[in-house]
Amino acid sequence: MIEINKKNLNKFLDDFYNLHDANITNINYDINKASIEMFIDLYWTKDKQTGESKRTDQVMRIIFEGIELINIKELGGNWLLDIYIKYITIRNKEFICFAEAEEEPDVYIVCENIKYEVLDGEKVKKMEFINYPKCSTCKKAKKWLIDNNIEFIDRDITVDTPTKEELKKYLEISGYPIKKFFNTSGNLYKEFKLKDKLETMSMDEKLTLLSNHGMLIKRPLLVTNDFVLVGFKEEEWKEKVLTKYVTFKSKKAYCLFY
Repeated sequence: MIEINKKNLNKFLDDFYNLHDANITNINYDINKASIEMFIDLYWTKDKQTGESKRTDQVMRIIFEGIELINIKELGGNWLLDIYIKYITIRNKEFICFAEAEEEPDVYIVCENIKYEVLDGEKVKKMEFINYPKCSTCKKAKKWLIDNNIEFIDRDITVDTPTKEELKKYLEISGYPIKKFFNTSGNLYKEFKLKDKLETMSMDEKLTLLSNHGMLIKRPLLVTNDFVLVGFKEEEWKEKVLTKYVTFKSKKAYCLFY
């Protein structure tokens, strides 16, 4: 990522102004790190040589660190058509002010550091809710996500079962033992007599079994770049989702900042 400073500030502004129709799709706030992660769909970009505009699936990722002041109560239709950046001093300390207007901005962030990068939109992973639609626990978890205005990709575990590679990644991110990913109370687990067999199976055999039989996987799964949750425990989801993966399209999220 490129860290913005006084020497390269104009480069960032050039990069941004060569991009059009900047639509904020996600703003995540990590309370523990006092940082904000903003994703912006760019849609159009201007060719620097010809000046012509063309379609793009690129996404700009901006990270604001060391938050001092913030106002994102009104996103102005989620569009950032203009931005203004300047250095300001508060209590004898210098900060960067990022705003969507020069005067009386609806969106502004005052922080210590700003970093950014332009990514391929297809590679930016959104939160996935992997579930079995007929499962009562999955229905309860889905309702909780909707009630809290959390955006997610809805994925049917029987139609689009996680692959071995995906399951390996879930294990790595979560730090859970693989047995936690097995639906030990399900009929298939009992039918395959896995209570006696599981301990003697290799990791590869377990992953193959899970990837071939979606109903063997404990559900629901909530998957992000930062964490994976297995099963629905409301208090755990509150801690992980509402304090570390807040989407500002959720009006309920604003109370975390004031």
